[in-house]
Amino acid sequence: MDREYCENFCKKHNLSLSSMADKVIEKVNKKDELCPCRIKPTPCPCDELFDDIKKTGRCTCNLYIKKEENE
Repeated sequence: MDREYCENFCKKHNLSLSSMADKVIEKVNKKDELCPCRIKPTPCPCDELFDDIKKTGRCTCNLYIKKEENE
């Protein structure tokens, strides 16, 4: 997974990358592209991503965040 992949995912789903994105991407890559925040091996982006963003404005690992209206 690289930043370009994440940016394209954001465009497709009307999201933004957090300021921590590069560090999180590094963690994802160290875990063979698995979500660094899930106990069970789960590909990143995980299925819980959209529920997390609805509830808190960001995914659990803080890679993807809700896009601000002025972006």
